[in-house]
Order: sequence, then structure tokens, then C-alpha cells
Amino acid sequence: MEKLEKYLIYIVILFPIFAVLGNIVPPIAGIKINIAYSGLIMLFAFIVLFVKKRFNYILPFFIIIIIHFIAGIPLNLIEISALYSSIFVLLALPINKNLSNHIFNFFLTFALMPLTIALLQIFKIIPLSFGELKFISGTIWENDLVLRPNGFLYGVYELSILTILAIITLYYKKYKNIFNQLIFLSVASIFIYQLKLRASLILWFLFLLLETYQLFKQRSVKYLIYPLSIFLIIFLFKENSEEIYNTLQIGKLKSTSDFGQFMTGRINIWIVLIDAFSNADLINKIFGFGNDYSKIFMRSMLWEIDYVPGPHNSILEFLITNGIFGLLYLSYLIKKFFDSLDFNKTNKRKILIIFLLFLFTLGMTGPLLSNLFFGIGFYFLTKAFYQSNK
Repeated sequence: MEKLEKYLIYIVILFPIFAVLGNIVPPIAGIKINIAYSGLIMLFAFIVLFVKKRFNYILPFFIIIIIHFIAGIPLNLIEISALYSSIFVLLALPINKNLSNHIFNFFLTFALMPLTIALLQIFKIIPLSFGELKFISGTIWENDLVLRPNGFLYGVYELSILTILAIITLYYKKYKNIFNQLIFLSVASIFIYQLKLRASLILWFLFLLLETYQLFKQRSVKYLIYPLSIFLIIFLFKENSEEIYNTLQIGKLKSTSDFGQFMTGRINIWIVLIDAFSNADLINKIFGFGNDYSKIFMRSMLWEIDYVPGPHNSILEFLITNGIFGLLYLSYLIKKFFDSLDFNKTNKRKILIIFLLFLFTLGMTGPLLSNLFFGIGFYFLTKAFYQSNK
């Protein structure tokens, strides 16, 4: 068992490299390298859970697949596996054993590689697109199309998850004061949410330099960072106050609503999905609509464009795809993960708060839990927290 867990750790450490390669090298036999590698990680996670005799973790997953098949609900095995990938990896990896520093260093090195690539893209040292990477994330800012560096990942959302988890893991490895850690986490969330991603990444790079040279230990820097953090929070809320107010005007919402840069239409998507779920038959409410959302948007009177988006919300993704059963199953798996932590109540509560912060920030605007970067990164974050609070 220990060998299997050890192999799984080594495999997940390399995932950031394969995620980058999968987007720039041609597919092999029609399959992208990163997709194949994700499948390998999931296979190892299933094997570990099977050997551990955690059948109660795995069985509901196969029940969902069987019911979807019998009921004729659209089913994509790759996508439904991805949906539970993060939580399965978290449950399979050894959580209550110390990791050596070289394991942490390998993870942090590989995880921060996409950030380094993104920074080089900002300064036009390397291109935004290369090889097979055809997707370039962009946003309209003051009527101009701003292309966002993605570190050769599929999109900036993956880069955001990986960057924030890697850097906070680095922070937890160095500092034990929970007040400092929570301030750092709050500032991290704000920086990642900044739509001017170039500025965000440069700020993150500066934070990384401060961490590397341990300047936070100097009082002068500490007294500078805290007021700056508070100023940034106030400034961002002030600058986005009108957009925040507009989102509360529910009666105005439809697919063609103009909300500027705030949430970029996600609220419109959520309204369509919630409306579809509330009017669904009993089978769909219990077991979901499957992975194909096209019929939902095509039939909706609230959706006026041809584009078929994803849910852009982790909770809705589970509810719409796998229904109430899937959401309860997810809750059960998350509970089991936190039950397995060999922490005292105070520390367990702290790591739960961090998990919920991620879920209700990054998770509210994208598929957080179905992104392997989250499961792998949160594992190392939990380990760093565990080893710094013993």
C-alpha cells in the first residue's frame, strides 16, 4: 500500500508538466497527453482506494454511471471521471504522513512553471500560443481585446488555481501564525480575481520574491504589506461597486445583459441552469442531466445566443450533471476527507475554512472540483499546513 501511495505522489507531482505539454504537442493516437496522464492519475487513485477497501467511496460513482446509462441520460466517461477527479485524488493520497522537503520542492517547482511561462509571456519573451495550443484566453477591457497569458495551460483559470495553491503552500511551509496566513489567503484571492491578469501575475511574482528572501520577517516589510492589503481590498470594492450593484438587479438579467467585466455573463448562465433544474422531471432532479448541456440552453427562453457554455460554478456543475444524488455524494466524499485528517478540532476547522474559501471564490466562477490542479494542489497545501501545525 505504501508503495502505491508513493507512486501516486510521484505521478501527481508531474501533472503540471504534462498539463503544459498536452497543450503544445500533437495528440498521440488522437489523445492529448494531459488527458491520458489525468486518466493515469485517476486509475492509480481508484486502485489505491480499492486496495484500501474504500468501496463506499467508489460504489456510488458506478451507480451514477449505470443509472445514467439505463435512463438514457447523456454520459461521457472522461468528463464524469474529471468531475470527481480532485476529491478522489485527495482521498487516495496519504494525508497523515510527513512528506520530505524534496517532495514539496518538486511540487512547488513544477507547479510554478506555468506561472514563470506566463510572466515571460507578459514581457513577450515567449509567445502566447505555441504548437497545438490554439486557445488563447482574452477579455474585453475598455473596448479593447486584451489577450491573457495562460502559461501554456488551457486557460487562465487553471493558472489561477495552480498559482494560488502553490504559493500558499510555500507560505504555509514557512509561517505558523494563522493571522498572517489568512491575510495572505485573502490577498491571494483578490489578486487572482483581478481581471487585469498581467498585473496580478506580476504582483504574485513580487510576493514570491518576498517569500523567497524571507522579507516578511522584517518588521518594515510587514508593516508595509498589511496596510497595502487593506487598501487593495477597499480599492477593488470601490472600483467595482457599480458592477456589484448591477448583479443584484435580478429582473434585468438575460443572456444579452451587459455587466462589463464583473462575472462576465456567468449569472445569466446560472439563471438558465437553475430554471431548467427547477422545471425538470424527478429523474433529472435526482440524477441530473448528464454532461451535455446543449439541450438545456437550446430549449431555454432565457438564453438568446447560440453559444453553449459550461456551468462556470462547481456546485451547479454537480447539481446539473449528477443531480441531488451527485451533490450528496460529493458532500459525503468531502466529509470523509476531512474526517480522515489527523488534526485537532481547531486545525481541522481552519483547513475546512480554507477549502470553503476556495469553493466559494474560485469555485463559484469555474469548475474548481473537476480540475485536477485543485485536488493535487490542495493536498500539498493540507500537508504543508499539517506539518507546520504539529
